[in-house]
Amino acid sequence: MNCSLSTTRSSHAPWLLLLLYFGAHVLSRTLVSDALELDEAEQALWTQQFAAGYGAQPPLYTWLQWTMFQVAGVSVLSLSLLKNLLLAWTYAFVWLAARRLMAAPLAMLAAASMLLIPQIGWESQRDLTHSVLATAVAAATLYVVVRLIERPRSVLYLALGVCAALGLLSKYSFSVFLAALGLALLLSRDTRPLLRSPWIIVAALVALAVLGPHALWLFDNWQLASARTMEKLGTHASLSAGIARGLASLLGATLATLAA
Repeated sequence: MNCSLSTTRSSHAPWLLLLLYFGAHVLSRTLVSDALELDEAEQALWTQQFAAGYGAQPPLYTWLQWTMFQVAGVSVLSLSLLKNLLLAWTYAFVWLAARRLMAAPLAMLAAASMLLIPQIGWESQRDLTHSVLATAVAAATLYVVVRLIERPRSVLYLALGVCAALGLLSKYSFSVFLAALGLALLLSRDTRPLLRSPWIIVAALVALAVLGPHALWLFDNWQLASARTMEKLGTHASLSAGIARGLASLLGATLATLAA
């Protein structure tokens, strides 16, 4: 009886920790200030209408924020609630994936270790939107792939296709994650058969179907969607200066995380 009760408590512990941690973040963000950060202000602007695209970033985060505004009203609470739900989703799926590969305490440690990554532990709370969603979808994709490696099933291939599409609708750079994931599967003899399955074609078709509406918008609005990227590529800063700025930014974020 005591053993069963202890097992139940330990299985509920990760979910309770997520609720308390991210609930505290929502509460603090709502109480501290009504002023919007840059990305939050952008979402408040874009969500005034529902569209297939919104400029240089994919539309999924804005769609989700629009939905949250319809349910809970336009407020800092709604902005913070969506972001923290996605962050909790990230930690949950990393924990679920790790749980299938290692003991429960190590799985919790693996998930919690993401707090040491400045972009996740600090910048995501400070002022990120699309990157938060892309990270959450990447975590879900990781979990699906781990399940596929354990036991390939058609429903998991379909889930993989949906995850791939949602990732690309979160941030276009999600394609780099998909390429790295595919390469990792290809390089391992044990996982290579997953890519040879006919179901991988079905997964790709599912992804294309989900991406379809935004892809049509992107085709018609290519200049608008690529303007910011082309502006960055067109800068004349030297490579060494760019590297220096990147390292300085990383150092600043790391120090801010350690000081928090």
